[in-house]
Amino acid sequence: MSNVSKPDLSAVKSDNLILKIAETREEIETAQHLRYLVFYDDLGAVPSEEMAETQRDFDHYDDYCDHLLVIDTAAPKGKNVIGTYRILRHEVAQEKDIVLYTETEYDLSKLRNAGANLMEVSRSCVLDGYRSGATINLLWAGLAAYVFHYKIDYLLGLPSFHGTSVEEYKNELGYLKALYTAPDEICPRTHEKDYVAIPDIDIEAVDQKEIFKSLPPLLKGYIRLGGVIGDGAFVDPQFNTVDICILVQTSNTSNRYLTHYKRMFNIDEE
Repeated sequence: MSNVSKPDLSAVKSDNLILKIAETREEIETAQHLRYLVFYDDLGAVPSEEMAETQRDFDHYDDYCDHLLVIDTAAPKGKNVIGTYRILRHEVAQEKDIVLYTETEYDLSKLRNAGANLMEVSRSCVLDGYRSGATINLLWAGLAAYVFHYKIDYLLGLPSFHGTSVEEYKNELGYLKALYTAPDEICPRTHEKDYVAIPDIDIEAVDQKEIFKSLPPLLKGYIRLGGVIGDGAFVDPQFNTVDICILVQTSNTSNRYLTHYKRMFNIDEE
């Protein structure tokens, strides 16, 4: 992980839930165990032998990322990480000479050529029983702290639909394509070998409000923040998901959200 100063998250708490950045290997491994419970036990991802043996979800990106943790201070140690987000800044990826995780599925050359300051988020999950507004709001606050602290231009990630059938999510994907496709000059595109076209739908013939309600909660959050999607989907058989690439241009984020989080971190309005 980078030695650059980290955002101060000490003000981010809700009752017995606190937010922090992982500082020890033990904390990271507890987050990896949470990821295993959610992705593999709950959602049917396919673990490697080592993952199944250790009951942890991990890859080489974990060593380069910051790990946001929501901790239940009333829970026993080792079981107290109940929410997590993994963060990799483009600057850190360049220092370590690695590509962003998103780039294993999508071509980000247009964003790179634009010289944008990127921050990738991944492996977001919350333990069953804690999937409430309080936990999600803490994680979003952590992302906002990073955006302010590092002056991030674009937040990006790979929100997903459960299962590997694009046709099953024809209406949802077609809705996103029709209304929320990124401008061509910055639009990510699924790598050609993995490209799956997102279906077209007659957007005027569907109930747009109902489709929005049916979207995964995380994806709805990105859209509310002004998110747009890339060209094409990616089917991930290991994680049993259909992925799309989301971009949130922070300068276009609703003033309502920006004001809320700036007040939380005592940041003066410009």
